[in-house]
Amino acid sequence: MDERDVRGRYGMLAKAYRRKIREEERASGISTPEFTEVEQAPEDLIVREDEADRDQQETTAQKRKVKEDTKYAEKVRKRAMERLGDKIFCTSLHHYIKNEYIKVKCFAKRRKRD
Repeated sequence: MDERDVRGRYGMLAKAYRRKIREEERASGISTPEFTEVEQAPEDLIVREDEADRDQQETTAQKRKVKEDTKYAEKVRKRAMERLGDKIFCTSLHHYIKNEYIKVKCFAKRRKRD
């Protein structure tokens, strides 16, 4: 018996145990009896497995949120830099006529935003 066989066997036992517990909870009028030590072991393992799955999902959700926040922040920064660039371009538009420096008001069209 190798590791793969053990994982497969555990998966089958856990699935059967979960099904049995679900059926007992659904059945009306049946109270769940106290677990013996042998029945308690799979229950403990399944609870730990469920907690680990829940923690993993929370971690994945947090990573996704951080990624989305970073993407949004980059978008906002880009938009701010474009506005700043438009302002600098408009205020620094100069003309030299006959060696005289003349500042000209900007009538440049604004760029389309993403």
